[in-house]
Amino acid sequence: MKKKERARVMVLLKEADATPLFHLYCCMQALRVVQQSMATNGDDPVAIGLLAAIWLRLGASRRARGLLQSRIVQRSKIPHPQY
Repeated sequence: MKKKERARVMVLLKEADATPLFHLYCCMQALRVVQQSMATNGDDPVAIGLLAAIWLRLGASRRARGLLQSRIVQRSKIPHPQY
């Protein structure tokens, strides 16, 4: 994830905290930026972590937990279980 994209996401998340009226809009914009970044590099651990943080703020805790677990698996170099 590029520094410019990461900075944009952080600004959007801070804005979401500051203005409750635009919380959903700012989180969705941040989600869009992270997903566009992941389109070029899907294995980026920084992008996965930010994606999990955004989903957690949107209330999707199971999805966030799954993303964080996949990030831990990526860091430890353990292959994903195939179901």
